[in-house]
Amino acid sequence: MVSSSVPSIASARSLPAISGSATMPAASAARSVAADAQTAVSVPVASPRRVAIASTAAQTARPDPSPRAMPGSTSCATSCAAARRAVVSGSELGHSWSMGELLRYRYLFEQLVRRELRQKYQGSVLGIAWYFVNPLVLMGAYYLMFGVVFTLAEHDDYPLFLMVGLVVWMFFSQALLSSAPALLDQGALIRKAPFPRETIPGAVVTVQMVTFTIVLALVGVVTIAVRGTLDPAILLLPVILVALYAFVLGLALAVSVLHTYFRDVAPILSAVLLPWFFLSPIFFEPEDITDQAAAKFAMAWVNPVAPFIEAVRDVLYDGTVPSAAVLLYVLVAATLALLIGRAIFRGMQRELAVIV
Repeated sequence: MVSSSVPSIASARSLPAISGSATMPAASAARSVAADAQTAVSVPVASPRRVAIASTAAQTARPDPSPRAMPGSTSCATSCAAARRAVVSGSELGHSWSMGELLRYRYLFEQLVRRELRQKYQGSVLGIAWYFVNPLVLMGAYYLMFGVVFTLAEHDDYPLFLMVGLVVWMFFSQALLSSAPALLDQGALIRKAPFPRETIPGAVVTVQMVTFTIVLALVGVVTIAVRGTLDPAILLLPVILVALYAFVLGLALAVSVLHTYFRDVAPILSAVLLPWFFLSPIFFEPEDITDQAAAKFAMAWVNPVAPFIEAVRDVLYDGTVPSAAVLLYVLVAATLALLIGRAIFRGMQRELAVIV
């Protein structure tokens, strides 16, 4: 529920108009902010939009420091100070947004996703094809390294085996790296109006998920071309992808808000992802490289990305249903990551409007 300290539209418009070119009446400010928000990302035409306009209009109406600005300067100072307190309260989002309130902002979320997609591929000739070209080039390089030079490739159609692991990892790593600065990049929007801040990293992860799904569909086409068919196990792929999305979204929520407070999070994440990449079962399966049970267990189960790679590879490459242990791990990891990530985000989001 939105804080009761946020003024209504009527009270926001009733704030005295400030003389001078540096200020404008609250009603004009509301229209200006609404236009700005529509340009950046459209605000939903519902009660959340009215709250946002009222808060930003109150924020725009600032008292003139000169005592000659208007008669009754004491009451003006009091009302404007109250308006500023209301704006800070709303923009910092001290309360938690319920699922129903989040759904009311779905139009804002859609606009953020569309804007992110446009910015991601704007001016690019190949556009979204780059998301496929990149793992294709990496696949060729790693195939030469592991399949030819070190002869670790013990799988039929090893390039396809390698491609499945690469695209899953690329979604995971790029979603986290892109979400780290997401709140800072949208600082102007955060300062303008109250809305669920979760939509910002959520939009970043969704854009990565869209491109990942398209590339995965192309991998499925290659699988059909190579093997002539797809097995019925492919029907489990949507369930695995939803779990993967929830898992990455939970991590992205935590990473984005932590990076806002501690700017070392993004470079630390970049440094950690590199060894994590080589310790993940992308180029091989754990049993391919070691006979030690402890090492196999660590690579397969301690690494939280490994079961997701294995699950996608099972249904898309092997054409088999993942084991019950893998499916259970995937579902539990996704649930825990989403709950913990959202708890961290909600616990640290109070001062976002001041920090960004």
